[in-house]
This record gives sequence, structure tokens and C-alpha cells, in this order.
Amino acid sequence: ADFRRRQFAEPNPALQRVGGVATSTTATATADAAAAAAVFPPDKLQRLDSVVLHFDLDCFYAQVEELLDPSLANRPVAVTQKYLVVTCNYIARQSRVTKLMGIKRAKALCPELVLRNGEDLTPYREYAASAESVLTRFGVVEKLGLDEFYVDVSALVTERLAGGYIPTEYQGHVFSGEGAVVGGERVAAETRFRPQDLRSATSGAERTPLDLEAATEEEVRLATGSQIAAEARAALREARGLTASCGISVNKLISKLCGGLHKPNGQTTLLFARDAEAFMRSLPVRVIKGIGAQTEERLRRLGVATCHDLRSQRVADIAGKVTNGNVDLAKKFHRAAWGIDLDEVVCKGPPKRVSVEDSFKGLSGFEAAAEMLRDVLIPDLMRRLAGDRQSFGRRPKTLAVTFRTTALRQKKHFARKTVSCPFPSAMNDRTVWEAAMSLLRKGVGHEPFTLTLLNVGATNFTQAPRPSVFTMDDDAEALLHPQSKRAKIGGGDVLLPGGHISSSSTRLVSKHQARLQGRTSSSPPSRNTKL
Repeated sequence: ADFRRRQFAEPNPALQRVGGVATSTTATATADAAAAAAVFPPDKLQRLDSVVLHFDLDCFYAQVEELLDPSLANRPVAVTQKYLVVTCNYIARQSRVTKLMGIKRAKALCPELVLRNGEDLTPYREYAASAESVLTRFGVVEKLGLDEFYVDVSALVTERLAGGYIPTEYQGHVFSGEGAVVGGERVAAETRFRPQDLRSATSGAERTPLDLEAATEEEVRLATGSQIAAEARAALREARGLTASCGISVNKLISKLCGGLHKPNGQTTLLFARDAEAFMRSLPVRVIKGIGAQTEERLRRLGVATCHDLRSQRVADIAGKVTNGNVDLAKKFHRAAWGIDLDEVVCKGPPKRVSVEDSFKGLSGFEAAAEMLRDVLIPDLMRRLAGDRQSFGRRPKTLAVTFRTTALRQKKHFARKTVSCPFPSAMNDRTVWEAAMSLLRKGVGHEPFTLTLLNVGATNFTQAPRPSVFTMDDDAEALLHPQSKRAKIGGGDVLLPGGHISSSSTRLVSKHQARLQGRTSSSPPSRNTKL
């Protein structure tokens, strides 16, 4: 009986038009009769009156480097960390240089490739903060990392339509068609590392007329949202010279997935009621947020590879065999396979933790760790905390050191250990460095060790007055003039366990400092270094 209802029931009233406008703001993804007979419909409906934009700053680190150094215009540019290309501009990609490619391989493919060191994230954070500030003019902003943002512009769309705005076309591209080939438009992941980074093989029209006589409420609102997206992208360009790609749809999942189809510097609208079911059908389950390699493997054992496969599974089976009994998560995955996402865009506010981190092939002993903390990580942390206090008027109550040793890694690949203490009342480099060293000694113990990761962070923030006047004390001056730092904190001596002082070679950290400061260097670090 349930099968007959699904196959032969009358059309969903949420999709019936009255005067060209949907009578309800909710709808399920539609499918043909054969598909409907093969799958179980989701248990909740998708709102169609929301307008969610997803912005992705194009090849962000590389773009910032080009803005900082105009001489890089029209040249292939890659940003590196350690021995990898973390991103590159689109000129470099024409030579088949990709993200997460080794530097030697990248240079072999593109000998004229210009390398910029991306170890110091400070300029990227500054540009990201500027971008977030611009986007808050248009709606509620939820930040994802440094270069991605969700913006809920539903209220602005409602305001404009109530004020008499009449959209006549969609700005940018409009997704249309069925299956993996969509109106001649083939969709596939850009790289195997990022299944959610979908690209279209065709360009398509950049403006699509809107038939107001036949348009649904969803279509009218998304067309208005596409205009707002174009305005926001223009504002980013005017404010900081940044280009961004954007996806426009009714929820976060679809707007993110469609936003990259026409990168760089393009935008795409996807109409949920018309195209979401077909868009998601043949995509791999890895495009769904929360499905990583392990979850994907569990689904594979059930015979599930695509979103269409996932739709045919019972929620109870997904919960029992994939999500460890978590029914809510199983329902979320099942809905997402249809393109349904009920999560709202939420402004997360200031970060709960401010931290700096580095990883190593091997950083052995307290002396090397002390130098790394003193000359690299602690100054970076204090600089970030100074900016955080200026922006949010708060200070941390807890200092935490997190590390991974080769011994921990042998037990579990991603194992980490964290130790913490009250944050020093005197917020200067020397005091925080000493506290961090005490935590590291406590965590590591007395046995010889080799670090492969070291993180120092501040958390449990409490309100504190913003500094009214910036004074250039010794610590602040050291931030701006790192080479003078050594004389102010013991002339290069390192505090070892038990309070002993050792003066030794600083080649390791000096090399690391050079990477942070020498942003114009085009030669990769030596593979012999331990960093």
C-alpha cells in the first residue's frame, strides 16, 4: 500500500502553482515514476522561501599574493607550505599544477611558476576579515575557514520584493537539466581530494530571462538573490580587489555545491524544486557534509556509492550500519541525498579558540621546541591575540599546548595530547613562552622525544577593555622587528628543563623564520631541514 501511494499519489500540493506562485514554501525533490518507486522519500520538506548564498574567494592565497605584489599579474603563481603547493592561480592550473602537488613536480610541469611562501597566514586572515565585513552588509554571515562564507539574504530579498523590486532575469548562470550531463553540461569534481569542488565543463549563458507569468515564488526569490550575489561580489572587488565565485539556492548544501560550477569569478543559481533531485542523483556520497573516508567505506559495504544509492536505504539501516546508532545523523544524510538541508546560516561570532600550529618531519628535544615556541609560535599567537582583543574586547583565561610525538603517532596516526594552565596575567611574549614550555615539559615528561606537531592556543575568553592607545613596548616592538627579539629574551639562550640555560645553534628556527618573513622567496625549503 505504501508503494502504491508513492507511485500513484497525486502531485505534491506544494508544487502546485496558483497565479504563477507556489502556494507553499516547502517541497520535496521531484523524481520520475521509476525513481519514486525505487527510493524512500525524505521525512521532512525543504523550505523554498530561503535564499542562501555561498561565496568562495577564488584561489584565495594566490589571489592575495597577487594583490600584495602586482608584478605577479598574468604569471603562474603557487603558494607553498612545507613541500606542497596549497593553492595556485588559474594560469598555473593551465599547466596542470594542482593543489597538494609537490613543489618539485609543480616546477617540472611549469618551470616559470612563481612560488610564494604561505606559512605566515597573517595577510590571508586580514583579507578574509575584510571580506567578511563586506558580506555582513547583505545578511547573516557564517564563516567557513578563511575563504568561504554562507550568507542568508532571505530578509533582504523579502525587503526588496516588498518595496516593488521586480526581477526580470537571473544574474550569472542557471543550472538546468538532468543527471551527470546537464543540458550538455557535464559536472565533476575538480580534484579527488575535494569531492565537493564541482566544476562544469561548459560555460553557458551568464544571464537568463525570468518568465514572470510562469515563475514560482522560489524562482522570483532566487532571481532576486542572484542580483544581490552580483552586488556582493562587486563590493568585494571594490573594497579589496577580491574576486569570488558564488552559489545561489535555498539551502547551504546546494548553494555550496553549485557555487563552484563556473569558477573563477562566476555565479550559479540552482532552482531546488526543478533541479535539485537530478543534480544530486549521480553525485558521490562524499559531497555530503559529514561523510568522510570512513563513513564512505561503511556505505560502500551497503552497496552505496552515489546519492541515488543512498536514497534507497532505510534510515534505520543507515543508523545501524553507518552512523553508530545516531538516527538524527542518519536522517540528515538521507535528506542530503535528495539535496535537502535544514541547517540555518548561523553567525558563529568570535572564535572560541585562537591558536597557532606547525608540523614537522621531526623536531627533537626541548631545545629545538623552545626555540620554535619563542621565535615563531608565541610571537604569532600574541600578535593574533592583540588583534582579537582590539576587535572583540576580550582576553583568554586558558593557555593550552597540544603536540604530537613520533611515539604517539605510532599508536594512532592522528593522536594528539593537550595540556593546559591558566593564561599568564602578564600578557607578554616572555611570560607566555615560559608558561608554554612548562606545559610542554609536563606533557612530554623526561623521556627523549621528537615532535611532529606543535600547537599553542588560547581559549575560555572573558571580556576585557579594548586598548585605547597602542604603545610600542618591548614585546610589541619585537613583533614588528623579530630580529631584535633575541637580545630582549636572553640573547638567544634557551630555557631547558630544570631552569638550565643552553646557548646553541638557532639554524633550525632561523630557517623557519626566513620562511615566514621572506614571502618573496621563490626557492623551496631544503628537504634536509627538519621543518
